[in-house]
Amino acid sequence: MKIQINIPGMNVPAFVSCDPDVINRKSLCSSLGLDNVTLCRLEKAMGFERALRYMLDKKAKRT
Repeated sequence: MKIQINIPGMNVPAFVSCDPDVINRKSLCSSLGLDNVTLCRLEKAMGFERALRYMLDKKAKRT
């Protein structure tokens, strides 16, 4: 099974996995190194794709 998350506007997929362990948002967040609670709160406000893009951009700016 292959999981791929594409976000419009990004040139590359946000996440690609062939591992069956990624089955929910908490494990997705731990795989990407994101905070699960913050992603869930942002998701309620702006939707999953926009929240994930925001968190990934924020993470990229920190490093």
